[in-house]
Amino acid sequence: MSGAQHPLRIQDLVVRYGRGEPVISGVSIELAPKEIVGLIGASGAGKRTLLRAVQRLVEPESGQISSMESNSPACHPGSFVGPVDGSV
Repeated sequence: MSGAQHPLRIQDLVVRYGRGEPVISGVSIELAPKEIVGLIGASGAGKRTLLRAVQRLVEPESGQISSMESNSPACHPGSFVGPVDGSV
């Protein structure tokens, strides 16, 4: 793996727990390497769920999370790679 850093891209992310309404619906953001951001929102707004989805601790229903070139393999379980289509 090269030492090149790539932006974190989240596109149209949807996360739902069970059959209820989506906790996150249509979230898109791009963060540059080493960029510092804060998530602000009311209790239950989905801040923790967004971070858990980026870490792949919860599986998004749809959308895309990436931080590596599309042809780069995942290096470890915490890597941010490829599209999410709900299939496991």
